[in-house]
Amino acid sequence: MRDSTLPHPASPEAPKYWAYETGGELQPAMKRYLEGKTLTVRQISLLRAYLRQWINSPVWEQATDREEYRFALGALRHRTESIITAQDVDLCIEAMIELGMDPL
Repeated sequence: MRDSTLPHPASPEAPKYWAYETGGELQPAMKRYLEGKTLTVRQISLLRAYLRQWINSPVWEQATDREEYRFALGALRHRTESIITAQDVDLCIEAMIELGMDPL
C-alpha cells in the first residue's frame, strides 16, 4: 500500500501523522530526529510510540494479501516494539518506507 491510498487522516483506521500531533512533544522530537540531532531517551520513547501507532494501524492489514508482505509487517511490528536507540528508529523508518508506509 502506498501512502497516496491511505484513508482520510480523520478516519479511525488511518495512521496519524506526527505533524498533526497536538501534545507538544512529538513534533519537536521528530524535528530533532530529521535534523540528525542527538535525541534524549524521552524523545526516542515518543518516536517509538509514534511509529508503533503508525505500524499498528489496521489500514496496513488491508494493504495486500501477499504472504511475504504480511510476514514483513509482523516482523516490523515486532522491531518497532524494540526501539531503544536513534539507530533503531532509523532502521524501522527505512523498513516502513521500503514497504510503502512512509511515516515521515
